[in-house]
Amino acid sequence: MVLRSHCPSCGSEQSKLFLQAPDFRVSQMDFEIHNCLNCGLHYTKAVPSSDTIGSFYKAESYDSHRVDNKSLISRIYRVVRKINVGKKIKWIRRYNNQQGLVVDYGCGLGHLVAELKNQGYNAKGFEIDGDVRALSRETLNLEIQPLEDFRLLDNASVSVITMWHVLEHVYDLNTDFQHIVDKLAEDGAIFIAVPNFKSYDAKYYKKYWEAYDLPRHHYHFDNESIKRFCSRFGLRLESKIPMRFDSYYVSMRSEKNKKNGFLLRGVFIGWLSNVLSFRYGYSSHAYVFKKSK
Repeated sequence: MVLRSHCPSCGSEQSKLFLQAPDFRVSQMDFEIHNCLNCGLHYTKAVPSSDTIGSFYKAESYDSHRVDNKSLISRIYRVVRKINVGKKIKWIRRYNNQQGLVVDYGCGLGHLVAELKNQGYNAKGFEIDGDVRALSRETLNLEIQPLEDFRLLDNASVSVITMWHVLEHVYDLNTDFQHIVDKLAEDGAIFIAVPNFKSYDAKYYKKYWEAYDLPRHHYHFDNESIKRFCSRFGLRLESKIPMRFDSYYVSMRSEKNKKNGFLLRGVFIGWLSNVLSFRYGYSSHAYVFKKSK
């Protein structure tokens, strides 16, 4: 394990323990989330090394990387994914009417990329997992590029960059995100979807909350910390979009994390979290940022 002595964002050594929770999917090991007392970022204190982190994703329950899981939650995930692809394309269209390059960074199997291409967009997907890229080629006939190839793109050449629940996974937060921002065109837009640890479902489930997903999630954001982080890279918030389906999926998986969890209770908590979003925010938001002028 790599123990972080500094905040991955601002470099401060001042932090306090926020939460301790296990890895429910793979190792069952306990991990700590710390709150940076300088910039407010919440981050996983100890994470697997870069050459071992991949083994923590090898779980049958990791739905975004699987096509053959027949559990009820996975089936629901696939239905919602199809709906969300349509929604995401509508959002992207506001900033790119089939003009310029659209990149899905950390695209998983690439369903969004495939549909963008079907609709005439110039779209590329980049994914770190070689097995997932091979599966995409086999099931979607889609050529997803290795994540490291993203850096080969020309600077300021991408009209829209999307990161759907990806920022919380990147290993070197500042360096990786700077490379991403460098590729964004001056009038381009970047979509960043992240969980909101201040949502009602997060407060209800505490250490069982699925969206902590330790140690795969290295960083944990709320409305203020994501805006503060992105402003350091010259980005301004353009809009904030609720991800209403996420609360249901996250809550159902949170119930599975509990020994005596009840899936229907997860549905209710997901619904209640959306109802109480006026106070706590949604379980996840997609933030649209543009370069400050």
